[in-house]
Amino acid sequence: MRILIAHGFRASPQQPGWLLWLAALLEKAGMQTYVPQFPNPHEPQVHEWVDTINQTLDGNFEEAVLIGHSLGGLAILKALEQPNDTNADKAAAVILVGTPIDDVGREQIIDFLPPLDWQKLKTRAQHFGFFYSEDDPYVPLAHGQQFAELLDGHLQSFKDRGHFEQKEFLELAQYLEHFLNIPGNFNW
Repeated sequence: MRILIAHGFRASPQQPGWLLWLAALLEKAGMQTYVPQFPNPHEPQVHEWVDTINQTLDGNFEEAVLIGHSLGGLAILKALEQPNDTNADKAAAVILVGTPIDDVGREQIIDFLPPLDWQKLKTRAQHFGFFYSEDDPYVPLAHGQQFAELLDGHLQSFKDRGHFEQKEFLELAQYLEHFLNIPGNFNW
């Protein structure tokens, strides 16, 4: 199974720390994992980020798990939405972590925001999961609730995670462990 983990606005594969932490756990469990660096993270361009996702996965989302933190989640949705014969297969899962669905006061990300073709997106992944925190200073929990409703997905909310910038993210690892049906555990 291939897993792509996408960083967000003004971030990198090293920030937040849980991106590489999770990638290391998944690789140890035998998963092929990618954490690409998106171009221009301070002045992101939709087509550049979508191109990076498509190039990383060779345009093939079949049975891939796509995990996006913040703006990285919107880039994943934009990539899935694109009409492209090479990526017609369904992803195994899309998991968004603190991803905005509406304007959050960052002019640089406006082009990433919906409208999106929600019906098409529902056909592009077998499962949708959403992780949001009530105390996120950038992306309100209501954004996760909207995503879960529009994409028929599972929402997990927290009270104290902010914008999910911690070094580890045990709950997401456990969710993936269960979802991916990895025998045993990640050996924390």
